[in-house]
Amino acid sequence: AQLPPSWRTPMRRKVICRDLVPVFDKFFNDFQVPWTRDRKIRAGRERGVPPGYVVQQVVQLQDSARWAVYQQQRDKVVTMLHSLRNPVEKISVKTSGLEQQLLGGHEALVESCNERYLFHGSPHAEAIADNHFDLTRASKESLLG
Repeated sequence: AQLPPSWRTPMRRKVICRDLVPVFDKFFNDFQVPWTRDRKIRAGRERGVPPGYVVQQVVQLQDSARWAVYQQQRDKVVTMLHSLRNPVEKISVKTSGLEQQLLGGHEALVESCNERYLFHGSPHAEAIADNHFDLTRASKESLLG
């Protein structure tokens, strides 16, 4: 499998992306108003709720073995979709528009299968990457819904 151009090694590693901190900081502050889970109070309505988010770190998990599996599955989806007579409707998600800032002109997403970036704002992101995402624990009430 061909690795994205920005990956320097085929080994598994964590990469701290300092240059992406302002991009994500702007994204979270533009798209989501802070609120408290326990009281469901939104920023600006009550004192004590922070006016915004401060992204402190962006970490990318690079894993060539998982990337190869992902590419194979994505290629199967692309092939299947190309065999359909009607093109797939393009979807827009909250991260649409961030691609160019995140990619910096590299690693284009495959539009024909609605490939999109997904982000996980959890201290458990690495464990999720190791053990897969458990949809039964997902919540519409979470930060990214």
